[in-house]
Parts: sequence; C-alpha cells; structure tokens
Amino acid sequence: MQQQDERARLSAAYRRFAADEARGRSPLYEELARGVAADSEILDFLLALPRPKRQPNLLFAAARSLLGTPDGWNRFRRGVMQRKDALHALMLMRSTQTNEPGRCAALLPVLARLPQPLALLEVGASAGLCLLPDRYGYDYGGGRLMSARRDVEPPIFPCAVNAATPIPEALPSIAWRAGLDLEPVDIADRNQVAWLETLVWPEQTDRLTRLRAALDIAATRLPQRPFRRMVHEGEARNLLTPELIEAEVERSRRHGHTFAVVMLDVDHFKKLNDIHGHQTGDELLRQVARILAGHSREFDTTARYGGEEFAVILPSCGPTESVEIAERLRRLIGEADSAVAVTVSVGVATFPGDAPDAVTLIGAADMALYESKRAGRNRVTAASTPPGGVSAPAAEHAAPPGNASPAVSAGAADWLPTPIT
Repeated sequence: MQQQDERARLSAAYRRFAADEARGRSPLYEELARGVAADSEILDFLLALPRPKRQPNLLFAAARSLLGTPDGWNRFRRGVMQRKDALHALMLMRSTQTNEPGRCAALLPVLARLPQPLALLEVGASAGLCLLPDRYGYDYGGGRLMSARRDVEPPIFPCAVNAATPIPEALPSIAWRAGLDLEPVDIADRNQVAWLETLVWPEQTDRLTRLRAALDIAATRLPQRPFRRMVHEGEARNLLTPELIEAEVERSRRHGHTFAVVMLDVDHFKKLNDIHGHQTGDELLRQVARILAGHSREFDTTARYGGEEFAVILPSCGPTESVEIAERLRRLIGEADSAVAVTVSVGVATFPGDAPDAVTLIGAADMALYESKRAGRNRVTAASTPPGGVSAPAAEHAAPPGNASPAVSAGAADWLPTPIT
C-alpha cells in the first residue's frame, strides 16, 4: 500500500510538471513527463532513488546525457529500460545545480545605481557566471548595453522592462568578485560543463548559446582550474584576495611605505588552449608561475587571480620601480624557452598613490591590465603616471614573439568607469 501511495504521489508530481512547467516551454519534456506519470515501470525505477533524485529535470537531463536527446516518448522509454543501471548511477551522482547568467539582466539596474566600484560576493555561485555582469551585453528594448572588453564575444541577454525600470546607461565597475558554493562547478572540467549545458531544456537553443558564451568569458576571468590542478612546487600558491592586499596595506600604513600590485594576464590563452590543447595550456601556466616565483624578490608574494591571470605584490616599492620590475617579468616570460611562444599583458597600481584601500587597488591594477590589452597586449601599463614619468629603456626590450610589440604606458586611471549617480 505504501509503495502504491508513493507511486501515486510521484505520478501526480510528473503530471503537474507537464502541465505547469513544461507546457508552452518544452513540448518534448511535456510529452516525457506525461509518459512517466502513466508508466508504472518508470515510476518504480524512480522510487528506487532517494526522494531528491526523482525530479523530472534530473531524470530528463541524465537520460539525455547518457542516451542523447530522444525524438519522443517511445525512444526515451526504451533507452531508460535498457540502461537502467547506468542511468540510476548517473542520477545519484548528478544534481540539477544550474547557473543562469541571464539573471544579471534583472540585477544590472540595481548594481549600476550603487556607489562604484563594487565588490561582488555570491553565495551558491555554481560556476560563477552571475559574478560577471560587467562582461556581458544587455538588450532592454531600447538599444544594447555592451562591455568594452571584447576579448571574447559576450552573450546579449534580453530583458523585458516597464516605464518604472531604471535602465542603466553604463555597466558597473567591479573591483573584486568571489563566489561560495559547497559544490562549485569547475568550468575547466569538460564533463561538468557538458552537464551544465544538458540542464538547458532541448528547445531553448538561444539560452544554450548564451550560456556557452558566458562560459567562454568565465574561462578567462574566474579562478577555477588552478585550485585543483595547477599548484606545484615553486609556483604561485596564493590566491589574490582583498585580505592578502589588506595585510600589506596595514603594514605600509604602519611603516609609512608604498607598495605595488602587478597583475599579469596571458595573452590569447583561450586560443592557445584551443590550438595546442589543455595540457599545453596547463604547462604554459606552470611556466609563467615558475618565472614569477623564481624572479621576484624573496619578500614579494606571487598569487593566482584567475584562469590565466597572476599577481605579484611588491612591498616597499614605488611607482617607477614597480613598473621596471613588471617590465622585467614581462620580458622574461616572452623570452622563455617553451614549445609555444607566450606573452603577457601587465597592469601596475601602487598604494597609496593609485588607491586608498585593498579592493580599489586590485581594481586599479586590473583596469590597468585591461588597458594593456586594449592597447595591443604584451605591454605594461601603470594605473597612473608617477613623478618623473614611466619609462623602460628601449634597448632592454626583447623582441616579442609574433607581431606584438612591447610598450610601457601610463594613464589608465583615466579609463576607469566613473560612478553612476
């Protein structure tokens, strides 16, 4: 009797899913849900799973992942019955943890009206896609709002608005971002990314395209793979955080010293990965980390900041000296003996001249780095012009790989977004 009651409740849940969620949005899922609701064998298969694992989205996504997207109920049922054990194991292993970056379109009007720059912390971040609202494009019906940073073509998220909606005129300035999750999605893991894509309903092709574009951007901006696979002896072991910078801020205030943050980003890293493979990409990152650790001063701190982004904290270092050190590191990386030529773009910011606190200092260095990207890559940019100007002797510049030309520039502070009032 208890089994029959459980089966009846589960059947009713699938009928509700078909009528309330799938109807009008996914003809396939509506058909499959109605089929499951009327099929005692499939219901008994689901009853053998823990209650949280019986939900329609998990069943349908797991079946598509294992069997491919069916053309209807008959093919779906046949596949489930033939692969019951494998499907059972997959559903136990997986969850319906999604990450919808399109939510940023609804959040943006609020974020843009806050005092800038912002520090974002997301709890339940999944793959971290909602931590990148300043990297996407938006369509609120009266024109598009696009990021100026276009290394990777951004997705454009449509959003319906009414007369009361405060449509933003510019994207927010984000100086720091971090996500917390008990089971974060590692976007460097192809299986995890494939599962995230499979959770998109089959008819939602535009949503899937936007998700993939967001994942491409996140792969270049969020610290994922390094935490699991890139920590080795002699490499950058720290994660750059406001706390790490704040400790140096306090020391500098206490002793009346200046210090600098150098941010480095491997140029065209996604292209290198696509052409030469992830193993080669991983080795290039290890090589860059070894160079930074091996050629920094013994009291400097090297750290990771993103997938292919590094940082060096330079205590007791002023604007001119920090740019000279950054230029030397840039040159060493470009001259390194490796299977694939690699260059880096670099940004430098100093405390207290460029920023009064840790979060703003990281943002200033990051913005200077992106000015180097915008100006042609393989160069060093200072967040502001130090006394006497910034220069590096031309004779010391090694010829960079390819057609890129090295440069040291200043004035990136003029490129920082201004607060929106």
